Amino acid sequence: MGAEMFIPQMMSRNEEIIRLIKENKKKKMVGNKKEIVYNNIDRFAVIVATDQYRGVTYVCLNCGIHPAAYVMCTQEFLDKHLDKEYETIDGIHVHNGLTYVGMANKILGLEDFDSPCFGWDYGHAGDWAGYMSEEDNIKFGNRKYTTEMLINDCKSAIDQYLSILEKDEENKKKDPNPVLTSELLKKFGFKSIFGDVSNDEDAFQLSGGDDNGNRWKIFIDLHTPGKSYVLTQSPRQKYEGVIKTLDDFKSIINLFKLPVKFE
Repeated sequence: MGAEMFIPQMMSRNEEIIRLIKENKKKKMVGNKKEIVYNNIDRFAVIVATDQYRGVTYVCLNCGIHPAAYVMCTQEFLDKHLDKEYETIDGIHVHNGLTYVGMANKILGLEDFDSPCFGWDYGHAGDWAGYMSEEDNIKFGNRKYTTEMLINDCKSAIDQYLSILEKDEENKKKDPNPVLTSELLKKFGFKSIFGDVSNDEDAFQLSGGDDNGNRWKIFIDLHTPGKSYVLTQSPRQKYEGVIKTLDDFKSIINLFKLPVKFE
């Protein structure tokens, strides 16, 4: 009797997904980094590198069809430098531009990073795509990215970020009248108008009153081009205007004799 012929069976789609997930998770960190393995799995996210450079945390993420990178930053930095209409930050130049600005823990795979951040991905024309075969990627001349390449890009972005912060500090010394930000308003006791049910960092309010029943409320919208304010005082008094800097803010508080303390 002749030897039985072994006929390999094709793996199902689910089996292939499970194999790829296990393959990525088994890869060990080598000096705080893993190798990127491209794949076509939905909702796939594996951290391939995370570390600090010049005191700033960065994270490189394998998203399966493409990798991505994120740099942690301060909310004050975003308040001051983010162009919310175009989601850009003047002075930050990364691969094909920023694709995310916000809280890191909203991103699949970065749930443990409770910090504002900015990030970018490598899923653009000319980039290697996990949903394409290796032959097609090569045919179209797509570029495959390594973890080391992402780390170098993160370091470059951090250098740019710190350079902007250094310029901000220099400008503060020249001008002790800083632009009004959400962090400054929180320092003075303002709360988001949406409370804890939203991460909105544009609209803030503060209210109070006296023993005679007189009430007041001031609302400040940081999203409007000039940063507008609306102040209401009982009985039925309402004032509106533009507020840009800390001195503007202090002038309004002093003018209407509101009990807001400045440290």
